[in-house]
Amino acid sequence: MSRTSTAPGSGPRHLAEHPTLDFVYSVQEMEQTVSAFKVKDGKLELHQILSLVADGASPEGSKAAEIVIQPDGSSLYVSNRGALNTVTVYSVAVDGSLTQIQQIKAPRFPRGMTLAQNGSLLLIASQQDTTVESFKVASDGTLSPTGYVLAEGIPNHPAAFQVLSASSAEFVAVQ
Repeated sequence: MSRTSTAPGSGPRHLAEHPTLDFVYSVQEMEQTVSAFKVKDGKLELHQILSLVADGASPEGSKAAEIVIQPDGSSLYVSNRGALNTVTVYSVAVDGSLTQIQQIKAPRFPRGMTLAQNGSLLLIASQQDTTVESFKVASDGTLSPTGYVLAEGIPNHPAAFQVLSASSAEFVAVQ
């Protein structure tokens, strides 16, 4: 894979690679955007940049954090932590482009996220509250709270997840 430039000060933070298309998605922490890059002949070509800040909302006091993609590549999830505390959901088209389909309130300071149970659950770590909340993922990729909040047995201020598989079970470690 090649290198590419982003806007000065945008702060590229994490990447998610599409599982079947020649696309890579990047979240820019400081700019609070998500970018779609087409991979062509080993080079990254900017295809799209979308804001994580809703129309009329102020970006002040927030920074983008995490990006995860469904195992089948159909949906992309990006967190924005701080004053906004949101997760933005994008559908991924067959040409790799993104369309925002939902933006929901997330736990305070949503830092780490991971998909579990074959993409049917999105787990979000609240770095501020030291909790993990789960969201049901619908067939169209949209999210709804399950009502479950894990508040015990996790490290202070969790920031990352690691998903471990065992023969027939899936385990999630919070770091």
